[in-house]
Amino acid sequence: MVSGPKMTIYFCLTNYFPHGGLQRDFLRIAQTCLDRGHVVEVFTQRWEGAIPQGLRVTLVPVRALTNHGRARAFARKFLRSTSKGGEAILVGFNKMPGL
Repeated sequence: MVSGPKMTIYFCLTNYFPHGGLQRDFLRIAQTCLDRGHVVEVFTQRWEGAIPQGLRVTLVPVRALTNHGRARAFARKFLRSTSKGGEAILVGFNKMPGL
């Protein structure tokens, strides 16, 4: 359990599927944060598989004609959603502006 104050940690990754290397790294780090008593929320466009207990998952639907446009729209929505007051840590597993 964490000895200091509980933090809110927002993770973003464009897509989660259980067998990707980046996804496994993300899940291991997120689980460690949960185990230490922090609040963990994940923003993603798509989630495949079971959601671990305690993990908050927010699906962020985006539409655009290109991959670049979808990535830009996802980044905007993620940053807008996480800027609603309070201190938090933003952790990105994909390159995007604002991180």
